[in-house]
Amino acid sequence: MSSRLFTIYKWSLFESIKSRRFLIVMVAYGLSIVMGMLAQGLGSFKTTFAQASLLLHAVYSSGMWVTFATVFGALILAVDAISGEREKRTLPLVLSQPITRAEFIMGKSLAIITALCLATITAHVILILAAISIFQLTPPPDILSASLYCAIPGLLFATTVSSLSILFSTLSRKTISALMATLVFVIAIGPILNVCAPLIASAIVGPPPERPVQPGYVVITNTSVNVSIPPIQPPESELVKEWKQWYSRYSAVRDAISAISPFYHAEQCFHIVAFGASSSIEVSSFTEGNSSTEVSIDFATIIDKTAPHLLALIVYTVVPFLLATVSFMKQEEAIA
Repeated sequence: MSSRLFTIYKWSLFESIKSRRFLIVMVAYGLSIVMGMLAQGLGSFKTTFAQASLLLHAVYSSGMWVTFATVFGALILAVDAISGEREKRTLPLVLSQPITRAEFIMGKSLAIITALCLATITAHVILILAAISIFQLTPPPDILSASLYCAIPGLLFATTVSSLSILFSTLSRKTISALMATLVFVIAIGPILNVCAPLIASAIVGPPPERPVQPGYVVITNTSVNVSIPPIQPPESELVKEWKQWYSRYSAVRDAISAISPFYHAEQCFHIVAFGASSSIEVSSFTEGNSSTEVSIDFATIIDKTAPHLLALIVYTVVPFLLATVSFMKQEEAIA
C-alpha cells in the first residue's frame, strides 16, 4: 500500500506544481506580499529596536494578506481534486487500477496540501527577504527566528483550507458545486463570523452596564513647563467592578465564538508573534546606531501562547481530511 500511495502522491504533486494554476497561486502570493508592504508603509529605520519591531510588524501585516492568498490557492489547486475527476469521467478508470480508494484520495490530497504548503513557505521567505531589503534592515537572529516562526501558522492554515476544499470536492459531483460550497463555508466562518461574534456575544451576555467615567487629569501650568498629573485614584466603585465583570464575560463568549474560525487562530498566532515578540524584546547595552546590540525575545512565552491556536489549526486540518477519506471510501458502491 505504501508504495502505491507514494506513487500517487508523487505523480499528483508533480502535476500540481507544473500546472499553470500553481503559477497563478504564486502570483497571488506575490500580490499579497506587495499589499502587505504597502499597508505597512515604506521607510528606513536605523535603530536596532525599531528595525526589530518593523520586521515583525511587516510580517504580521503581509501575513494577514497571505492568508487570503492561501484561500485562493486552495480553491485553485484543491477544489477539483475529486469532483474534477468525476466531471472528466476519469475516476472509474483510475479506480479500475490496482489501487484502493483510500490510497487514491490520501495520495492526491497529501500532494495538493504539499503543493500549497510549498507555495506558502516560499511566499513567507520572500516576504521576509523583501521586508529586509525594502526597509533596509539588519535583523538580529532572535528577530529573524520570530519572523520565521510565523511560517508555522501560515503552513497550518494552508493545510486547513486545503483539507476543507478537498472535503467539499469529495462531496460534490461538479467542480462548480464544490467551489461554491467552499466559498460559502469560508466566508461564513471568516468575515461573517468575525462581524457576528460581538453581536452574538452581546445577545448572550446581555446589555452592558453603564460604563464608568474615567477621572481626568489635573494640569499644572508653570512659566517653564506644563505637567499633567494623574489624580489620586479613588477606591474601585461597584459600577467599575460590575462593568469589568460584564466585559470579562463578553470577551470570553466573543472569543469562544470567534474560535470556530481557522482565520481567528491564524490571526492570533501572527498577532502574538508580531506584537508579543515586540513587547518582550530585551535590548542589552542599547546605543543608537550600534549594530552589535543584542536583542533577545522570550520565545517560551510566545510558544506557550500560540500552542492552543496551532493545535486548533491541526484539528481543523485532520478532521476534514478524515471526513473526506471516509466519505470517498463509502461512495464506492454508488460510483464504482
